[in-house]
Amino acid sequence: MRDPYLPRQGSDNVKPRGDARDATASRGPNGWSRSWDGLTQPYYDKGKAEGEAKGEAKILTRLLERRFGTLPGALRQRIFRRGRGIH
Repeated sequence: MRDPYLPRQGSDNVKPRGDARDATASRGPNGWSRSWDGLTQPYYDKGKAEGEAKGEAKILTRLLERRFGTLPGALRQRIFRRGRGIH
C-alpha cells in the first residue's frame, strides 16, 4: 500500500533531481544567494577589519599594562583611535 503522505509519482509536487541541484547551485556555502554577496561583501569586510583592529588594540594595551603598569588615558585613546583606522 502506498503511503498517503507522499506525493503521487505524476504529481506536480515532485521535482526531478536536476531542478533541485540547479536551484541549490546558485547558493553559496553559507546558504546566501550569490547575487547578495556583491552587495554585502564590502560591509562584511569592513566589519571584520574593524573587529580585528579592536582586538589587536586590546591585546596591545594588555601587553603594555602588564609590562609597564597602568597606561595614561591619552595613550590608551591613541591606541584605540589607531585601531579604528583613524590615524
